[in-house]
Amino acid sequence: MDLEICSSITTNPSIMANAKVDNVKDMIRTLCKYQIYDLSVELIDPFKPIDELVVEALEYYTIDKKKVVIKVPIIDIRTPKLLNALQEYDIPVNLTCVMSTYQAIMGLEFEPRYISFFYRRMVDFYENSRARAMSQITQAKIYQQKYKIGSNTEFICGSIRDPIDVAECFQAGTDIVTVPYKILLESFKHPKSEEAVLEFVKKWTEKDKVK
Repeated sequence: MDLEICSSITTNPSIMANAKVDNVKDMIRTLCKYQIYDLSVELIDPFKPIDELVVEALEYYTIDKKKVVIKVPIIDIRTPKLLNALQEYDIPVNLTCVMSTYQAIMGLEFEPRYISFFYRRMVDFYENSRARAMSQITQAKIYQQKYKIGSNTEFICGSIRDPIDVAECFQAGTDIVTVPYKILLESFKHPKSEEAVLEFVKKWTEKDKVK
């Protein structure tokens, strides 16, 4: 049986640009061929008129209704209007670019499938205070559980820069962490682990030399 490490995929315009994606729809079709739970695809320019954004969302969503989730960045009072419009089409939403408890609270009222915090950007904003960034996630989770609003909404943490971030996000109460491939590989490693194993091997290979 294959070990499943990654169950879903998320992307955004920056990632797609770095990957030299030319056609978003073709990218969606390709990624949806994989055995994944879902694929979060962000609207390219959320500052466009809402009717245009709804059309864009529908174009992405209808490629694979079982897998595609539309990422909607929270930016201002227009965001709730867009969320309401997407709900009319039963389009699942990943409310992204969330940087604070109060943004998450506002988002929970619309019961999106996901709310995505940008963890390390939050750490940067709070002058490198990981504790303050973690508290924003924890407080939002407490609010969700206490008032039972958006009870089916899962919290995601993105903007991950090292394996320690992953542990801190789960400690803060997130449900899911999106991890770049490089960081995923690093998460299996620790210098002391390798040091210990090398010591064991050395002891074994040298045992016959001891008289």
